[in-house]
Amino acid sequence: PGGEQYSSINGAFSSVSCTLSATLTPNPITGTVTFNQTLTAAAGGTATGLPAYRFRCRALDGWSTSQMGNSFSCSYSTAGSDTASVEIVRGGLTTVGTATVTASAVPTFLLTVNKTGTGTGTVTSSPAGINCGGTCSSSFPSATSVDLTASASSNSTFTGWSGSGCSGTGTCTVSMTAARTVTANFNLLPAPGVPTVTASTPSCGVAGKINLSFSQASGGTITDYYLYRSPADVALTSSNSIQVQHVSSLAELITPDSGLSSDKVYEYQLRAVGPGGEQYSSINGAFSSVSC
Repeated sequence: PGGEQYSSINGAFSSVSCTLSATLTPNPITGTVTFNQTLTAAAGGTATGLPAYRFRCRALDGWSTSQMGNSFSCSYSTAGSDTASVEIVRGGLTTVGTATVTASAVPTFLLTVNKTGTGTGTVTSSPAGINCGGTCSSSFPSATSVDLTASASSNSTFTGWSGSGCSGTGTCTVSMTAARTVTANFNLLPAPGVPTVTASTPSCGVAGKINLSFSQASGGTITDYYLYRSPADVALTSSNSIQVQHVSSLAELITPDSGLSSDKVYEYQLRAVGPGGEQYSSINGAFSSVSC
C-alpha cells in the first residue's frame, strides 16, 4: 500500500565442486609413514575446513580414532611390507589414500651395565629395557639414545659412571651405534661412630635417680638415638630392654633418669642409627640413689 523498494544488487558463484586427495610417503629405513592432504576447489571457489583423519598401519588393523591435523606415523618392529591407509574428511568430502610400506630390518646392539663398589643400587634405562636390579643388559636399535639413571639404596651412595663416555653422577646418555658397556659404582655410606653411655649414682638426697652422660665417636651421619634400660637388678639383654628415650641428637638425651626404685642396679645401653648402619655402646650400670 505504501509502495515498493528494491535492494542493491549482490552476486555470488553458485557452489563449486572440490577435490580431496591424499599422498602417503613411507620411509624405507624406519617404516614410518607421513602424509599430505590437499583440498582443491574448482575455479571461482574456495577450499575451506580443517582435515580430520583416522589411519591404520596394516591392512588388517582397525582404524584409529578420529584425529585432527595432517600427519601420522607407524613403527614396524619387523622387516617386511605392509599397506598403510589414511581416511581423510575435509570440506564435506572423504577420501582414502594407501601406500605400501617396506620396512628394513634395523640392526640392534647390546648395552650392558656393570655395578661395582661396596654398596648397592639400581640402574634403569629410558627407553625401557634395563632394570639392574635383575636385568643388566638389553639390546636397542641402532642409533637409539639410551639414558641410564642410577639410584642408590638407603645405606649406599652412587659415586659415578665409567665407560662408553659416561662420567659424573648425573644421567648417563649412550648412543647405541655399537655394543656398549657402562659401569655404575655404589659405595656403602660410613657407619656411625660408637656411642658411649656412662651411668653413675647421684649423691644422696632424692631417691630413685641415676645420672647419665653421653658421648659419640666420629663416623657417619646419625639420624636417631635410642636409650635402653634394664629392669631393676637384672642384666640388660635384647629381650628385656626398656626404651627410655628416642631422640634425633645427642644433646636431646635427658639426664638424670628418675622415677626408679631406690638402691637398685640399672644397666643402660645407647644405640646410634644412621643411613650407614647402627652402633651400640657398651652396657654400663649403676645403683639408683637413695634418700638421706
